Amino acid sequence: MIRSILIILLTLLSSSISFGQLDDGMYKAFAQIVEGEQRAHRGLLRFRESGTGDNIDIHHIKAYWEINPSILYIRGYVRFDFEARELLNDITLDLADSMQIDSILYQGKTISFTHDHNILTMQLNGVLRLGDRASIKVFYQGVPAQSGFGSFQQATHGPDSIPIIWTLSEPYGASEWWPCKNSLTDKIDSTDIYINTHVRWKAASNGLLVETLPNPSGMDVTYHWKHRYPIAPYLISLAVSDYTVFSDTLQSISGRMLPIQNFAYPERLADAMDGTSKVPSMIAFYEDTIAEYPFNKEKYGHAQFGWGGGMEHQTMTSVGGYNYGLLAHELSHQWFGDAVTCKSWSDIWLNEGFATYMTALMERHAFGEDVFERWLTNTADRITNNPDGSVWVDDTTTVGRIFSGRLSYRKGAYVLHMLRGVIGDEAFFKGIRSYLKDNMYGYATTDDLRMHLEAAADTTLNGFFDDWFYGEGYPTYHVKVLMEDIGNEYKITVSQTQSNPSVFFYEMPIQLKLINTTFGVDTLITLQNTYNNQVFFVYTPTPNLWPIDSMVVDPNHWILTGKNTTEIKLELSTKNPYDGHLSLSPNPVSHTIHLKTDYKTTDFQSIEVWNSYGRHYPAGTIDQWFQGKDVSQWTPGSYFLLLRMKNGQRISIHFSVNH
Repeated sequence: MIRSILIILLTLLSSSISFGQLDDGMYKAFAQIVEGEQRAHRGLLRFRESGTGDNIDIHHIKAYWEINPSILYIRGYVRFDFEARELLNDITLDLADSMQIDSILYQGKTISFTHDHNILTMQLNGVLRLGDRASIKVFYQGVPAQSGFGSFQQATHGPDSIPIIWTLSEPYGASEWWPCKNSLTDKIDSTDIYINTHVRWKAASNGLLVETLPNPSGMDVTYHWKHRYPIAPYLISLAVSDYTVFSDTLQSISGRMLPIQNFAYPERLADAMDGTSKVPSMIAFYEDTIAEYPFNKEKYGHAQFGWGGGMEHQTMTSVGGYNYGLLAHELSHQWFGDAVTCKSWSDIWLNEGFATYMTALMERHAFGEDVFERWLTNTADRITNNPDGSVWVDDTTTVGRIFSGRLSYRKGAYVLHMLRGVIGDEAFFKGIRSYLKDNMYGYATTDDLRMHLEAAADTTLNGFFDDWFYGEGYPTYHVKVLMEDIGNEYKITVSQTQSNPSVFFYEMPIQLKLINTTFGVDTLITLQNTYNNQVFFVYTPTPNLWPIDSMVVDPNHWILTGKNTTEIKLELSTKNPYDGHLSLSPNPVSHTIHLKTDYKTTDFQSIEVWNSYGRHYPAGTIDQWFQGKDVSQWTPGSYFLLLRMKNGQRISIHFSVNH
């Protein structure tokens, strides 16, 4: 399927979707994503990284598992091919105590071990030196523990209650069903996963399905999934049920034909085919925007499982449904979370903030700027519902804090949007591409991202990250505009308050939209706001703009702010520079005022009246002012009569109303 055709089809499809339906779907999908991921991780965070396996570098695993989706049980082995990082005579791995060890082979011989407090310690027959390579094979079986929402879950689906087993291990659930280094320190270079099950079932996993091996009895079949990219332990997955399998293809940016393989419940096949039909165009957009699909030599796919959210298992995303936003979110994780994985759960925004923002950009591309603007407004409203909270996770023991929809997802995404605004699109996407390239198939920190963006923009972003990543809250602006003469010059004072004392001042470029509603004229200016109550003198040559009567702070939503306020005031000189030609009398006036002039009425283009606070009053016609304008109902105070001449001149006359 050629990319251009896919994008055209997507455009035709999107034209039939109402914005209301799309918004409802996006927000519902987002809520499912966050709720599902929180539920999946709840209970798992009692596990703390133990440092197991720090003395080895795992290059490859071969796993063989026997799975019956009707029974909550796993039996098999995992073989580890590894390299010694130091002089060692034992190896430790994480494995839940609920798993029973049958035996362990090292260099073909059985070795002794201990298995206690969820740590498996294996005594080697001899010593390995730094750089030595060896392999070890762990045979085990058991009923995996049921913490979280499903590290290893057995359930049913459909009207006939068909059984299914699936896995979801983020962040610490992998060791509940297979022995591993349960940490963010060592990606496994490659995997071969063999899943043996009854011929009725189909098994999905990471990488490419290279073999389907029938057993001699004819009752069982073994699926061999081969993956040749580095993978974090929590991203290894399996799913077994009565799936219907269908595929699509996409010609990637490098010219490769990328298969997109889908394992769907038979009763949900129509939904699955409709939802996943948009995925090729999503991949095309992400490739054009950031980088080629990182696992382009293998596949991308979806395996349906038993809840409404999703999980970005590498090359085989698990999904509970086929909502557009959900599919776009989990797909973007293949770049942000899988190919480049956060090195600490304190930096989870590198996974979730990016996935949230890339989904918003995807939906803008597919459905238009209005959808993106509503996303920005809705996202800002939800973030600013509370005055505190940082993107940096200061408590990695609380699942609600790590997977906070308001902070890790929404605020993380908005921080990326603000970075785009600060350094510009070219530098932003250049920095993101270099961040992905330099950290591809590894782990990364927020500092890694910051340094790549700084290099791309040739600037320093320490202050930005101090305020927006480590700091809490957001600013609220009050902008005052003072118009002092009849030229196009404005005195603008920008004041800021902070919702949380952790940030002294947010130094940000701020956009203002200045508007003259009478003539339907506006202009956009950008001010570099570096301290509080900062004063700017701005000249704008825009015709018919002066005097403005309205202003919008940050009209394009480049800053996460509270409810901003504005103030517009006129302070013109009381001396009329055109005394020989124009006058108002009486001045001050209590009832009727007359305009006297040597000009002809045909010399005037328009007439306007403003009070000293920038409020526009109905002026009437030129003839009314020559004949006598009744102002007896006007509020006492200072006013300005603005006359626009057909020759381009603008004349302002001050007068006062007293009763």
